[in-house]
Amino acid sequence: KTITENGTYNMLEDKTVTVDLPNLLSGVLDKSISGDLYLDTEFDFLPREMFMNCENLRSINLPNFSGEVLSDTITGALNLEEFLVPNAKSVTRISFTDTPKLKKIDIRNVTQIGQFCFRGAGMLEYPVILLKPVDFSHSDYVAISAKEVRMCKEPTFIRSGTFSRPVYNWYLGFSEERAAELGFPWGASQMKSVHYNVIFDEEGNIIDEGDGPSQP
Repeated sequence: KTITENGTYNMLEDKTVTVDLPNLLSGVLDKSISGDLYLDTEFDFLPREMFMNCENLRSINLPNFSGEVLSDTITGALNLEEFLVPNAKSVTRISFTDTPKLKKIDIRNVTQIGQFCFRGAGMLEYPVILLKPVDFSHSDYVAISAKEVRMCKEPTFIRSGTFSRPVYNWYLGFSEERAAELGFPWGASQMKSVHYNVIFDEEGNIIDEGDGPSQP
């Protein structure tokens, strides 16, 4: 179900939900909510555990959310396939635990990703785009697994084991020498190719593939 305005919605055959958009942001959702949630409201705060154990949601799209995704916000969304928050500033620790069907995330403008953030999530099938310099967890890995990662800017902090899971293809907006200095591939395994000095547009689309691909 796509929700864009106040009203009463049939979320399941035997369940209706009355939505007041400002109040939707004030607490945890009814766990029976299902389908696709689209909320075009401008806001900067998501309650902790807001989507926790919402097992029937397939998609969450919050294009104008500009705050922090807190711990356990998405945990237990067993059938969630996409989480789109392109203007979020950060995602904190253990945000996506137990989201095995997650295929697509849009966190392109975050500048901070916390420890164990994607532990328990599946391999992301769509490119993970990071437009800005990211401060990755200082204390442990973040466990992103993806078919493709586009890191447009050098990270402000990254550990040797930050990724710790399979990442197949890399597109980096800086040189091979600089990537080596930063400890690339940061614990990721099963690498198939990497491009350096890639040029991206403001949305993270690839304009020039730069140097590569090189293979391990």
